Amino acid sequence: MKKMLILLFISLVFISACSRVPEQPQLGGDADEHGCRPSAGYSWCELKQQCIRPWEEECSQKLIGGDKDEHGCLIAAGYSWCESKQKCIRSWEEDCPCSGPTCPKEPGEPICKDKCGDGICQEIVCLAIGCPCAETRKSCPEDCK
Repeated sequence: MKKMLILLFISLVFISACSRVPEQPQLGGDADEHGCRPSAGYSWCELKQQCIRPWEEECSQKLIGGDKDEHGCLIAAGYSWCESKQKCIRSWEEDCPCSGPTCPKEPGEPICKDKCGDGICQEIVCLAIGCPCAETRKSCPEDCK
């Protein structure tokens, strides 16, 4: 009986030494085509051009509107191109020193273009220099009926 227990013990030691446990992938030991490590929870955010963990930060950017001008300024969010600063700004947040042909020549000259009479009611307009002036039924009855 003693020999049998010793033999059983040696067999169990031998079997357990021979069996291999599959290796777990090392956390963060992989990388996708952007260099993000999915096993560590990272994924590529195209908008931010970086690897993020979705539970730590959002990839989407919550913007108002979607229309952009030729410079990429988000019009519906109040942005307009500032030529002198070479960037999109909100005129109520920062000043844009005026330069160029669209600037008012005289103090008090309107910065918007009066397009009353062109057949289109300009109800929604941008706030940049040279944009059409806003029209209403009262200010331009021939366009806004």
